[in-house]
Amino acid sequence: QGSMKETIATLKKLHIFDRRLTRIERDLKILPKRLEEIDASFTGKRASMDTLQRRQERVEISRKQKHDFLNQERTHLEVLEKRQLGVKNEKEMGAVTREIEASRKIIKNVEEEVARFDAEITEVRNKRTEFGQQIEDGRKTFQAETDDINGRIAKATADLAAKQDERNKIAAGLDKAMLGKYERVRKHQGFALAMVRGGLCHACFMHIPPQTYNLVQKGEQIQLCPSCHRILVEPADDLLEAEKEVTA
Repeated sequence: QGSMKETIATLKKLHIFDRRLTRIERDLKILPKRLEEIDASFTGKRASMDTLQRRQERVEISRKQKHDFLNQERTHLEVLEKRQLGVKNEKEMGAVTREIEASRKIIKNVEEEVARFDAEITEVRNKRTEFGQQIEDGRKTFQAETDDINGRIAKATADLAAKQDERNKIAAGLDKAMLGKYERVRKHQGFALAMVRGGLCHACFMHIPPQTYNLVQKGEQIQLCPSCHRILVEPADDLLEAEKEVTA
């Protein structure tokens, strides 16, 4: 009986130690995700920047093509106007005049297209500048948080490694079979011990048979919850404190 009580005490000690390790392990899962969220907030803006860059390049190509055509048409108009000066008869004058009017209309339309392209390019450039500033401001805003998270990850990693030796010493107080049972339950359920309060397992909150509860109180043998199969123990201040720390 004394040996079993010592075993239960060691199980409690190991459970408390592992529950406190849970906070460190939780940080090592949650903190990298926060870094990913921060990076993702920039990814969207960077993608928008890339889209705007490609749009600007397309518009600039179209503008250049129109502008080149505009210059050609202006040259053509100059030729027509010079030709008009040398016209000798009314019929030819009418034909040249119509060509000049058509050319001027084309030039006017193309100038308007070029102006629209210029406005679009300006708009895109302004948006790129705006997104670029938002990215830069975001980096400054999140830099302190990012540095803090990286520091906490480094500390949690170091703490976890440092505490492994201490955990091994506690676990050495259990025989191989009992430690194996503890580890299996912990692996599948997240934690291996559960307190019994008010006739309930306070891990799964299912009812515990009265006979089982009486055996838990005696502490003469290991009792498992019929529902979640965790090792049942009586409530204790240190167990409750460990739970509070995990859920804080």
